[in-house]
Amino acid sequence: MKKILRILITLIVIMALSACNSGSKTDSSEEENTTNAPANSSENSNNSSTQNLQDIDLSMLGEMEIVKDGGFSFRPIIGYELNISGGMVSMTAPGADSDVGPIFQLMGWKNEAQKTNEQLYEQLKNETDMQVGAPGEIQVAGLQGISADISGENNGKAMQGRVVMVMVNDTQQFILMMGSPQTDYDKIAPYFDSLVASINFNEMESLPPSSGLESGKYVFTNGNEVKDLIVYEEVVYTATLGGLVTWRLDSGYSMHYTPLDGMGHANAYSVTYCEIPEPRILVGTSSGISNYDPNTGLWDQTSLAPEESGVGTSRIDRLYCDQANNRLIIGYYGLGILDLSTGAFQQYNDKSGLLWNAVSDITVNGKDIWIANGHKGISVISGEKITNYSLENNIPDERANALAFSKDGTLWVGASKGLMSFKGGKWTLYGSDSPAKIADINELEINADGKIWATTASMGGGSLCQFNTATADCDIKVEDVDNQGFIAMALSENGNPIVGTNKAVSVFENGALKSFKTEDYLISNMVDSLASSPDGTLWIGTNAGIQVLDPANPNSSWTTYRQKEFSAMGGNWASGIAFDPDGTSWVSITNGSASRYQLDSWTMFEDIKSFDCVAIDSQGQAWFGDDSKGIIVLGPDGSQVMKLTTAEGLPGDNVQAILSDPTGVLWIGTDQGLAKYENGKLETVFGKDSTQLPNKYIRALALDENGVLIIGTFTGVAKYDGTEATTLIDFLKDGYVKARLTSLAVTAVGQILVGTDNGLLTSDDGTTWEMITTEQGLPSNYISALAIDQYGAIWVGSNGGLLQIVP
Repeated sequence: MKKILRILITLIVIMALSACNSGSKTDSSEEENTTNAPANSSENSNNSSTQNLQDIDLSMLGEMEIVKDGGFSFRPIIGYELNISGGMVSMTAPGADSDVGPIFQLMGWKNEAQKTNEQLYEQLKNETDMQVGAPGEIQVAGLQGISADISGENNGKAMQGRVVMVMVNDTQQFILMMGSPQTDYDKIAPYFDSLVASINFNEMESLPPSSGLESGKYVFTNGNEVKDLIVYEEVVYTATLGGLVTWRLDSGYSMHYTPLDGMGHANAYSVTYCEIPEPRILVGTSSGISNYDPNTGLWDQTSLAPEESGVGTSRIDRLYCDQANNRLIIGYYGLGILDLSTGAFQQYNDKSGLLWNAVSDITVNGKDIWIANGHKGISVISGEKITNYSLENNIPDERANALAFSKDGTLWVGASKGLMSFKGGKWTLYGSDSPAKIADINELEINADGKIWATTASMGGGSLCQFNTATADCDIKVEDVDNQGFIAMALSENGNPIVGTNKAVSVFENGALKSFKTEDYLISNMVDSLASSPDGTLWIGTNAGIQVLDPANPNSSWTTYRQKEFSAMGGNWASGIAFDPDGTSWVSITNGSASRYQLDSWTMFEDIKSFDCVAIDSQGQAWFGDDSKGIIVLGPDGSQVMKLTTAEGLPGDNVQAILSDPTGVLWIGTDQGLAKYENGKLETVFGKDSTQLPNKYIRALALDENGVLIIGTFTGVAKYDGTEATTLIDFLKDGYVKARLTSLAVTAVGQILVGTDNGLLTSDDGTTWEMITTEQGLPSNYISALAIDQYGAIWVGSNGGLLQIVP
């Protein structure tokens, strides 16, 4: 039936497209007119021959079919092949001729352009090669329509049919067409009359706007925040807070890996090459070790350490592959030693004799393991013996960060006060009073010819120093071009240092640093707030600034607001963002002052310091909530309107959530229960002693698709209809005992999204729940913010970056 289908479908689509480009525009109130009101009266008709469709036999039709996308319902012809796609329906007779049918087509659609029935008829007559007869009036579901005969030829075969057109309202249109062999027309015509008599018009479900993006998950992280790096076969592997980034030294080509590719977590803190026995790049993340195969480019999900070690759920700060002794040494909560041959695992911590549980660096001399903890000195594990070096046994500086042994057996230590050496039981400090004048040393490397390279990470910038042991000076000293501290360092195969900062990877060659940076838009992987603005853009609050993107084109340039470029901002770390209908944005700032962005200008409000959330009421007033100071309300002009604390009746002064509903009620979530502010009156809805909620500590609030209040508490979620609260999920009772709620959102189709510190909980019905984690592609399991854009995409903010889920 492809040919005849194409004839009628093409005709209908032409009419639908033409309707988009003609007529006058209507506002939203006109588009939402009820479908029961006729769009045209009989006095506008050009032909008075109204067809009476009452008392028509419907026994040839089946059960009613509702076409929501088309805004109509009908009863299909029994025995015909039925196909429904969106707002279009086709019915084909058994054994129909591929050129002339019989076939029926129905379609309903809505456009911004207004039309009349007469305009539809003229459009049909002018835009088809078929012959269109004189129009006649017809009643369809009580609405005035136009009917006409149509005829023509297809591949030399005569076709005859009929068409009915109805303007359901000014913008909602409906058309029914029939085509049949001319010789069969009289036999098929009764089906047409019965079909018309079965039609009813329904409220058309408007499809949400489409971003045009392919369904799937899209991650946005910053791969320039380097924490550690290694070099293997002229490729630099960088552990960043936005995933693993690889750089080819010969071409500068980079690859970026996140949990969408198989990593365990986007936050990576350490990296090493190790043969286990297969070659692997081991990446220490916030949740264990991820194994990358450099030969295949794939991630190996094999767990290295036993489950009881806690390695798989811990942040891994340091990794050292002791290939000579076939051991992997892991710095996490204390130190873990994995025997790569047997799988045996030993764990050491402060209870075992270590000075401290933190691990800033690891090195090995023979079989002895040396550990710097960055705070209390150095520990050495030699067999079953642990020896500690602290102020008590004359170490010059306990804040030891980096370790390296030279060929003569001297231990070199990068420390806060400078560079230390240890040999023959004697410590020597080369500090700020030495010719090198270096301090805050973060990394050490010694190349094959014995040259010592040290990096510093001081306030205001860092430096790379090639230290001369004879002169106690830097033979080479280079400052970072971005005024960043050097956090990571490794040596290339020719002995040149490669360093990492919070902004780049740089290679030292020919006396200068050559930087490599990923082209990532996200300025920080700590995303703390998200909000959709009235103009459809998405605002992202990070700890390094506020960014704005187009959710339909997130790979286009982003706008960035930071205090160093916009001095009137109250700070960089946006903990909450809310909008007036006119697009004015109000922002609560952590470690800063609340701010307003209006008419391309920023204003700060210094009296509202380090508040946590913000909402806008129906009068355009900004309500700021704090974790200890209650609420401060600012008027549209920025003047203070009022304060609300426990003294004024709040259940608690720790306010983490404020929501303004369409009726003008302000809902306030505190650590001691729920309150509402209505008509100038503050009232406690659920107090500290209430048992109707999973927990009295309320962290987030949202409205579902029907306007019902959804309450996110510390350990569960409830809905409140204004009379009764119903628990939807209780973490402590429903199998999520480790989860604590952090954020909450509801999509336009009613899907509930619950951000926790252990992943994202989702439910389509409020009863059945699914936990999404990094295993399904989340950058991090700590969800700090949620938002739904106008296209229905879900945006998930975390401490590992940003994820867009396109439905």
